[in-house]
Amino acid sequence: IKEESFLKTIKNVKKLITLEEHTLPGGIGSAVCEVLADNNLFIPVKRIGLNLRNGYCYKYGGREHIQSLYGLDANSIVKVIMSILNK
Repeated sequence: IKEESFLKTIKNVKKLITLEEHTLPGGIGSAVCEVLADNNLFIPVKRIGLNLRNGYCYKYGGREHIQSLYGLDANSIVKVIMSILNK
Protein backbone atom coordinates (compact mmCIF):
# COMPACT_ATOMS: atom_id res chain seq x y z
CA ILE A 1 0.00 0.00 0.00
CA LYS A 2 1.28 3.45 -0.87
CA GLU A 3 0.70 4.81 2.62
CA GLU A 4 0.82 8.52 1.87
CA SER A 5 -1.67 8.28 -1.01
CA PHE A 6 -3.90 5.92 0.93
CA LEU A 7 -3.99 8.19 3.99
CA LYS A 8 -4.82 11.22 1.82
CA THR A 9 -7.63 9.30 0.14
CA ILE A 10 -9.27 8.22 3.40
CA LYS A 11 -8.78 11.54 5.18
CA ASN A 12 -12.51 12.18 5.74
CA VAL A 13 -13.77 8.60 5.62
CA LYS A 14 -15.89 7.28 8.49
CA LYS A 15 -15.98 3.59 7.49
CA LEU A 16 -13.91 1.36 5.23
CA ILE A 17 -14.80 -1.82 3.39
CA THR A 18 -12.18 -4.00 1.75
CA LEU A 19 -13.04 -6.66 -0.80
CA GLU A 20 -10.74 -9.39 -1.95
CA GLU A 21 -10.84 -12.79 -3.56
CA HIS A 22 -8.31 -14.05 -1.04
CA THR A 23 -8.26 -15.35 2.51
CA LEU A 24 -8.78 -12.62 5.09
CA PRO A 25 -5.60 -13.24 7.13
CA GLY A 26 -2.68 -11.69 5.28
CA GLY A 27 -4.83 -10.04 2.63
CA ILE A 28 -5.44 -6.44 1.60
CA GLY A 29 -7.86 -5.93 4.50
CA SER A 30 -5.14 -6.88 6.94
CA ALA A 31 -2.72 -4.49 5.24
CA VAL A 32 -5.28 -1.67 5.48
CA CYS A 33 -5.78 -2.38 9.19
CA GLU A 34 -2.02 -2.31 9.74
CA VAL A 35 -1.67 1.09 8.07
CA LEU A 36 -4.54 2.46 10.14
CA ALA A 37 -3.07 1.10 13.38
CA ASP A 38 0.44 2.35 12.57
CA ASN A 39 -0.99 5.84 12.04
CA ASN A 40 -3.27 5.81 15.11
CA LEU A 41 -6.41 6.01 12.98
CA PHE A 42 -9.48 4.38 14.41
CA ILE A 43 -11.78 3.84 11.44
CA PRO A 44 -14.12 0.82 11.43
CA VAL A 45 -13.08 -1.66 8.73
CA LYS A 46 -15.24 -4.45 7.31
CA ARG A 47 -13.14 -7.00 5.46
CA ILE A 48 -14.95 -9.05 2.83
CA GLY A 49 -13.03 -12.06 1.58
CA LEU A 50 -12.57 -15.78 2.04
CA ASN A 51 -13.24 -16.48 5.70
CA LEU A 52 -11.86 -20.00 5.83
CA ARG A 53 -11.72 -21.68 9.23
CA ASN A 54 -8.85 -23.96 8.35
CA GLY A 55 -7.22 -21.82 5.67
CA TYR A 56 -8.23 -24.03 2.75
CA CYS A 57 -11.09 -24.18 0.29
CA TYR A 58 -12.22 -27.76 -0.27
CA LYS A 59 -15.20 -26.89 -2.47
CA TYR A 60 -15.30 -27.60 -6.18
CA GLY A 61 -16.85 -25.77 -9.10
CA GLY A 62 -16.42 -22.76 -11.30
CA ARG A 63 -15.39 -19.36 -10.06
CA GLU A 64 -18.97 -18.05 -9.76
CA HIS A 65 -20.04 -21.12 -7.80
CA ILE A 66 -17.14 -20.79 -5.36
CA GLN A 67 -17.81 -17.06 -4.98
CA SER A 68 -21.44 -17.74 -4.08
CA LEU A 69 -20.45 -20.42 -1.55
CA TYR A 70 -18.21 -17.98 0.31
CA GLY A 71 -20.37 -14.86 0.04
CA LEU A 72 -18.27 -13.20 -2.65
CA ASP A 73 -21.01 -13.03 -5.27
CA ALA A 74 -22.54 -9.66 -6.15
CA ASN A 75 -25.74 -10.14 -4.14
CA SER A 76 -23.89 -11.16 -0.98
CA ILE A 77 -21.45 -8.27 -1.28
CA VAL A 78 -24.25 -5.75 -1.77
CA LYS A 79 -26.04 -7.09 1.34
CA VAL A 80 -22.92 -6.72 3.48
CA ILE A 81 -22.19 -3.23 2.19
CA MET A 82 -25.77 -2.09 2.74
CA SER A 83 -25.77 -3.45 6.30
CA ILE A 84 -22.56 -1.51 7.04
CA LEU A 85 -23.85 1.70 5.50
CA ASN A 86 -27.14 1.48 7.39
CA LYS A 87 -25.46 1.23 10.81
